[in-house]
Amino acid sequence: MMTCISTRFLSRRIRVFALVIGGLLLLGSPRVTVGLQTGGQSEGRGTVKKVSIHGGKVTLLADGLDKPFSLAVDRTHVYFSEAGAGTIKKVPTHGGGRVITLAQGLHDPRDLAIDGTWLYFAERGGGMIKKVPITGGEVVTLARGFIGPMKIAVDADFVYFCEWAAQGAIKKVSKHTAHGQGMTMVEGLTFPFGTSVVNRELFFVEQTKSGTLNKMSIDGGPRVVLLSRLVVPELLAFDQMHVYFAEGGGGTIKKMPLGGGTATILAAGLMVPGGTVVDDKNVYFVETESGTVKKISKNGGPAVALVQGLHDPFMIAVDGDHLYFTEGFNAHRNDSKLPE
Repeated sequence: MMTCISTRFLSRRIRVFALVIGGLLLLGSPRVTVGLQTGGQSEGRGTVKKVSIHGGKVTLLADGLDKPFSLAVDRTHVYFSEAGAGTIKKVPTHGGGRVITLAQGLHDPRDLAIDGTWLYFAERGGGMIKKVPITGGEVVTLARGFIGPMKIAVDADFVYFCEWAAQGAIKKVSKHTAHGQGMTMVEGLTFPFGTSVVNRELFFVEQTKSGTLNKMSIDGGPRVVLLSRLVVPELLAFDQMHVYFAEGGGGTIKKMPLGGGTATILAAGLMVPGGTVVDDKNVYFVETESGTVKKISKNGGPAVALVQGLHDPFMIAVDGDHLYFTEGFNAHRNDSKLPE
């Protein structure tokens, strides 16, 4: 985390990122399932679940969701977006708690980031970057007028995000000023994705069939291409020494030094891996086509299935002892293709 890219894979990835179908929002009661976990869902019924980083029972935190997309987690709550229902919500991490709506009436809300006080999110359909207090309250529009904003990251002063488009860009807006202006950091990118900030450096990928992994200073300047010829690279995860990522089209999990160098393949032959996160020992990821949540040692070795039998697992987060993941961001396939 190399195999051929199938038309089936490309169709699935485009429909994951590009199609949203509205539906009825139903919130069910949390429950626990026990065993080596399987968790198939009927079409159109999304969930947020958690499992120990060691495997075991899966706790259902919320169900009946309309295309749950992104996750963020703190000590007490899991925050998630519902792209289909146009909402941002939270639910207690312990399970059995009430699902609370923080924002609603949104047009295709996607990615989340949290800083301890505020929850920041991209409203992709509305072309806006917004924030809302994690305890609830007024939703603040930070800036508008963007093309398909996604994959946000925050530091002390700014929200960074990509415009996921064929003529895309990486931009930033102030965290502190309502109705501010977006600032372009780099443009002329092809489907930029995976925006992340580490040690005053901004990392991102170009999500194509011959994609790149890049970094640049958060203060601006030229971008540095760390890797090229990647097959649809996905989200990025970091520790103090390395960046980790999935190649969704190549079926691999990889790592490479933050400063650049040789990439190491940790796992290969995977079925559309994505949603990568790390802790001090392991890399965790979802395998969308096989409906599985897996882990693998940062040093490589066999991938271990923690949860299986899922319906379209998509995003994942870790808080130390548990993994949280979404299930059911599904839509009808189409014949669109990512560019070369």
